[in-house]
Amino acid sequence: NYLSGTIPTEISSLPSLNSVYLHHNRLSGIIPSFQSAKLEVLTLSHNSFHGIEYPWRVEDLDKNHNHNEEEEYSLNIFDASYNSIKGTISENIGILSKLTVFNLSYNKFHGTVPTSI
Repeated sequence: NYLSGTIPTEISSLPSLNSVYLHHNRLSGIIPSFQSAKLEVLTLSHNSFHGIEYPWRVEDLDKNHNHNEEEEYSLNIFDASYNSIKGTISENIGILSKLTVFNLSYNKFHGTVPTSI
């Protein structure tokens, strides 16, 4: 595909979103924090993203009325490889107990790998 621009807030805020396949496009900007606790697959590789709002921020669990304390994130595949993402990897990654694939290769991260991985 040749999709360009950013991921619209309307997509990232869909409460029942299960899968997002937007790899191999020309998307840019910051990967938004997806609000759906039902999200299982998020593939955003081979784009031009330069930043990320982690979709598993602990703060979102408290702020978002779609979540409750018993609800767990369902994300098991997260691939944002081959972008230009800068920064560090969130320590909150440990709350993704169902995560089986986590690929951030070929980006511009710095710092240490979180101990929660």
